[in-house]
Amino acid sequence: IAARTEQGYRVLPHDLHVEILDEHGNRCRPGVRGEITLTGGRNPFLPLLRYRTGDHAAMEFIAGHRVLIGFEGRQPVEYRASDGRMIHSMQLTQLMRRFPVHRYQMREAGNNAYELHIRGDVDRDTFQREISQLFGTAVQIRYDEFETPS
Repeated sequence: IAARTEQGYRVLPHDLHVEILDEHGNRCRPGVRGEITLTGGRNPFLPLLRYRTGDHAAMEFIAGHRVLIGFEGRQPVEYRASDGRMIHSMQLTQLMRRFPVHRYQMREAGNNAYELHIRGDVDRDTFQREISQLFGTAVQIRYDEFETPS
């Protein structure tokens, strides 16, 4: 969402509302450090989705542009595959984008084992094969069924 400049990270998308929030969820004044929070963006169906990123910075307005100052990103989430390789969370995200998954959650089950809960109409054999290629045997998949209205 931002590009590095000499002053800091300049926010690029004009249609993305970027706020800096304190620990109580209140908006920080320009120059005050807090958590970077995003609302809106390219998805017209979720214009009011507010996403607290876990990244921190202060925001200042320099020459009419929003600039994140003192950016500190969150630690990456990594999983250990059954063969010991480290899998970055973005690799899982990229895999999930190839399937019609509505929602998913990866939970640690202990001893480098995980439960992946998904909701979506996926070909289970293909999905299992793809997950196994990435993680080996470290992931147990739980398919959450859709609730039907009564």
